[in-house]
Amino acid sequence: MRQPTLQLKVLRAISSLSLRYGYPPTLQEIAIEIGFLSKTSITKAIAGLLEKRLVNSKKGAARTLLVTLAGNLALASGVVPIRHNPDNGEQMDSVGP
Repeated sequence: MRQPTLQLKVLRAISSLSLRYGYPPTLQEIAIEIGFLSKTSITKAIAGLLEKRLVNSKKGAARTLLVTLAGNLALASGVVPIRHNPDNGEQMDSVGP
């Protein structure tokens, strides 16, 4: 079985921390949750999740990361798409187990 990608780990962390505390997590909380010391890797993973529309965030505001419906579907399947097709909103080219 394949190891989850960093993006999938970050997506899981955002979801679980939001459920646990009732509000979205900070970058530091996500890093601690998945065992990373560097927030840079987390920031890059979140940028990819935002591009794929698996999470939403309000730019410049703290604690606004929210998992979207597409993100919840990715969590349920354990598969994160490689890219997002902006023409019709469908996800394409998935990677996962």
